[in-house]
Amino acid sequence: MKKSWPSWRSGERRPAARPRLATVAPYEDQSPVVPDGTAIRRMRRRRGWSRRTLVSAIAEASFRASGLRDSVSVNVLGCMEEANEPVPYASLCLVAAGLDCNPIEIVRES
Repeated sequence: MKKSWPSWRSGERRPAARPRLATVAPYEDQSPVVPDGTAIRRMRRRRGWSRRTLVSAIAEASFRASGLRDSVSVNVLGCMEEANEPVPYASLCLVAAGLDCNPIEIVRES
């Protein structure tokens, strides 16, 4: 007689799941990139926004995309604009979403 798959509700244990192979390394979003602070400041000022308004726009864009209000702080945004401080790629993507641009447009060319 052919054995059928057990019903998981009958109390039998489900076999352990095989580990999945990741196609993207988990640290890629955390890899540091150097932003182009003047490009960020130019885009922000073109819209007539303050830094706090851009932080709010970043949170709104994140909420529309994922349902979570992820953002960057005003201090981090200031460091990105003024000192071109390296930030995680994920943070740069949040700023790009708030400015409604491609992240490549705000990465500093080496």
